[in-house]
Amino acid sequence: MNIVDLIFSRNQTNSHTAFYDDKRHISYPELITESKKLANTLKNKGVKSGDHVSIVLPDCIENVVSLLGVWYLGGVAILINPRDPEKVIKEQCELVDSILTIDEQNCERIFADVSNTSPLETVTVKNNDDLALMYFTSGTTGHAKAVMHTHQTLYDFVSTTYFAKIMTPTDRIYVPPKAFSAYGFMCKILCPIWSGSTALLDSELNTPHRIKNNIESFKPTMFFAVPVLFAQLIGKLSQDVVRPMRCFSAGDILPQKILDKWIETTGQGIVNIYGSTEFQVIAYNKTGTTTHLGPHTDEYEIRIVDENNNVVQHGLPGRLQVRGKLVTTGYYKDEYWTNQMFTEDGWAHTNDVVYLDEDNNIHHLGRFNDVIKTAKGWVNPTEIENVLVLHEKIEQAAVVNIEDSLGIGHIEAFIVPTSQAQLESNELKAYTKNIIGKHAVPSKIHFVEFLPRTTTGKLQRHKLREPAL
Repeated sequence: MNIVDLIFSRNQTNSHTAFYDDKRHISYPELITESKKLANTLKNKGVKSGDHVSIVLPDCIENVVSLLGVWYLGGVAILINPRDPEKVIKEQCELVDSILTIDEQNCERIFADVSNTSPLETVTVKNNDDLALMYFTSGTTGHAKAVMHTHQTLYDFVSTTYFAKIMTPTDRIYVPPKAFSAYGFMCKILCPIWSGSTALLDSELNTPHRIKNNIESFKPTMFFAVPVLFAQLIGKLSQDVVRPMRCFSAGDILPQKILDKWIETTGQGIVNIYGSTEFQVIAYNKTGTTTHLGPHTDEYEIRIVDENNNVVQHGLPGRLQVRGKLVTTGYYKDEYWTNQMFTEDGWAHTNDVVYLDEDNNIHHLGRFNDVIKTAKGWVNPTEIENVLVLHEKIEQAAVVNIEDSLGIGHIEAFIVPTSQAQLESNELKAYTKNIIGKHAVPSKIHFVEFLPRTTTGKLQRHKLREPAL
C-alpha cells in the first residue's frame, strides 16, 4: 500500500479545484501531476524510498505538493512549523534525521526544477506498518516530541473518522490551524483529498479579522477551529454567513459559555472533537449544543484509571487510557517517552483527566499535570476558568498550580480583561468563592494582556508557571 495512492483513489475522475492558496489554485489532476513531478525531482536529487524529508513551509500549495511527492517516492514526510525559531527548526530536522529540507529558502528553486521534470511513473509500494509521517506535539508541556504515523494508521484515520466520512466533493473546507499541526494536517489536507473537497490554504497569521474575511470570501461549508478562535469571532459574523457552515472545535477544551454565545449569535452549533497528535480522534459530540465529548469511537477501547493504574468506578474522574488502531507507534528516537506512553498490556496514556456520565459521554477535566491537588481534594482548573469567563468583565482566563519555594502548591489565575474593564482581585476571589467554593479561590490573580498559546491556539500553561511571568 501507499497512503498517497489510497487517498487519491476516489478522485480519479475529479477535475475540480483541490486547493486555493494566497497565489493560485490547483485542480486534482494538476495536483497529482505536480506531486509526481516533485517526486521525480527528489529522486534526481538522490532521495530514496524510506528517506526522511522535512517540510518547513507555510500553508500553501507547494507544502501539499511536497508532502504528496515525498509519499509518491516512498519517503517519510516531516511537517515542521516554519515560524519556529531557526534554532528549533534545525534541532527538529536533526532529530528526525532529515536528508533534505524543503523550506522557504529553497522552495522556489526546487519547484523551478519540478516544472522541467517529467512525472514519476510508478508509485513506490510500502508495507502497511512503514513510517509515513511525523509531526511534533504542540508543546503545551514545553517538550515537543516527534510523533510517528504509518501508512496504515493514516489510512485507518481517514477512512473511519466522522468528519472525513461526511465530507463530499461539493464541500469547501477552511481550517485556520496550520498544516504542520495534526489538527491542521488531518482536516485541511488528508481528509479533503480523500473526499475530493476543496480546501483553503492561508499562509498568514490567524487574526480574527483575517479569519472573518476568509470566511466571507471563501464561503466554507465546513469550518474547523480551536475554542479561542470561536470566542474571538463571536459578534463578528452574520447568521447568513455562518448558516451554511458546519462548525467543529478541537485542540482545547470548549467552554460552555463560548458554545452558548456562538449558538446565540449565529444560530449554529459546534461539533466538539477530542483527539491529539498521538491518538488522532478518540471521541466527538455531534449534537453541537453541549460540551461533553460524546462516547468514544468504534476504533478505540477506553478505560479510566487512578494514579496506581486501577480502573475507577463509573462516573468518577481518572486518567484516560486508550487502545486502538489509530494510536501512534511512538515518539521518534525517544524510547523513554514512548515507554512512558504505553503500558505492558498495550494501553496508551492520554494524560487527560476525564469521567464518564450515565450515557458514557466523556467529560474532559483537563491535563493530568494541570489538575490541582488541594487539601480538600482535586480541583479542575478548567472548572474555575469556565466560572471566571462567565464574568462580564473577563475575556479570557487561565488557572494553574504554582509551587512556592517550599514546594507547596497554590492556585493562581491569569486574567485577560475585556476592553476598558476595571477589575479588582478581591472582587474575583469573592465571585469564585460564591460559585464554586473556598477551596477553588485563587491565592493570586494576575491581570495580563494575553495568554501564551501554541500556534494552533492551545493554552501553554507551563509558560504561566515560569518565574518571568
